[in-house]
Amino acid sequence: MNGPRVVESPIGRIRLEATSRGLTGLRFVDGETPAPAAAEPGCDDAARSVLDLAERELLAYFVGALTRFTVPVAPEGTAFQQRVWRALQTIRFGETRSYIELARQLDLPGGSRAVGGANGANPIPIVIPCHRVVAADGSLGGFSAGLDRKQWLLAHEGACGDEGLLTRCIEPVAIGLERCAVGHDLLLLPLDVLHRQHGDPSVVNLRGVAVGTAGVRGRKRELECEGGS
Repeated sequence: MNGPRVVESPIGRIRLEATSRGLTGLRFVDGETPAPAAAEPGCDDAARSVLDLAERELLAYFVGALTRFTVPVAPEGTAFQQRVWRALQTIRFGETRSYIELARQLDLPGGSRAVGGANGANPIPIVIPCHRVVAADGSLGGFSAGLDRKQWLLAHEGACGDEGLLTRCIEPVAIGLERCAVGHDLLLLPLDVLHRQHGDPSVVNLRGVAVGTAGVRGRKRELECEGGS
């Protein structure tokens, strides 16, 4: 049975849904309040195990300690959508692909619009990484959870490419995070999360976002914050 769970993330609260077969949904629901796992209605043990793994892996992803999700997924969609979603899972952390390139990978020349539609219908963003698909001209394209979050995710993964795209990726957005980057890497986290995971940050900006010495994909980086104090 479906078992919804609401978890916190640096870019908003996330509602997870699962069955015994795998994760079936992930969407942002900033107005919902997280509930204890024991209070999840209609959630059997197998579905709860999927939710537990998804929550652990998302936390690890957001603190820079995980680059590949292993939680099983069971999205519902058409045969064509399923084909596109499987292709999305071949795009690695730190990489991007254009809609045209994804269509070519699927042997669908001229099918970038259809691929884009399936990409936008993905019910499990982040885990099935539709945010890694961008327009051929290097612009962000679309994202069902909002371009502000797509910017954050690409920058967090260091997938911004050249300096021009990096600037667009780290432009301050509606989620209220400052621009904090080094090279092509970015890590922006609420102060309490970074403190728990990495100890005292060396810099805290005026909005309570902590930056400093933090583990990014297992390496230590000194992050510099523009606009911080």
